Amino acid sequence: MKMNNQKSFFGFAVLGLTIIGTASLPTSALASGFYIGADLVQRTTDLDYFEGTESYTTSHVRIKGGYEILKFLAVEAHVMTAGNDTDIDPFGDLYELDTGTIIGVYAKPKTSFATANVYGLVGFSLWDTTYTNVALGTSSTDAVVTFGAGVGGEFNITQNLRFNIEGMVQAGSPDYNGFSPDLYSLSLAAGMSYRF
Repeated sequence: MKMNNQKSFFGFAVLGLTIIGTASLPTSALASGFYIGADLVQRTTDLDYFEGTESYTTSHVRIKGGYEILKFLAVEAHVMTAGNDTDIDPFGDLYELDTGTIIGVYAKPKTSFATANVYGLVGFSLWDTTYTNVALGTSSTDAVVTFGAGVGGEFNITQNLRFNIEGMVQAGSPDYNGFSPDLYSLSLAAGMSYRF
């Protein structure tokens, strides 16, 4: 439990330093490439282990902020709300997965056209998960680090306002009191961002 708290603290500290670092940039730099936005995210997460696979579908709101370092490269941070779902394991027991708050930092290579662009996302996120045996009322928590890669498209509505749609896959390995499944997650997001 102590290790989970340390991981969560570390994740929030990294995000806080990113936000503070961005906020301290000169106004002229912010005017050239800082952006913020929000997305609705639909996610399917599989816990895969020797006996079978459990699948959980969750919905989230994601807040993002980034800075376009170059015309073809940005750095982006995400904070996503928690989501939970239940599934029955191969032995007939009901389990619940709560993703917890998800925070992430990504490199964002992209094209640079006037009206629409394609981009990629490559980076890491921290999930503050809880896995519960519903019948027994027992649960285990783990702060899971996942590697993520995605692709998306941005469409300029105005000079500063953009609509985006993106897909991402993430993978990690939680440890729930000695039960260590492989975690695979596929998400689809759509939202808006505003470039300052």
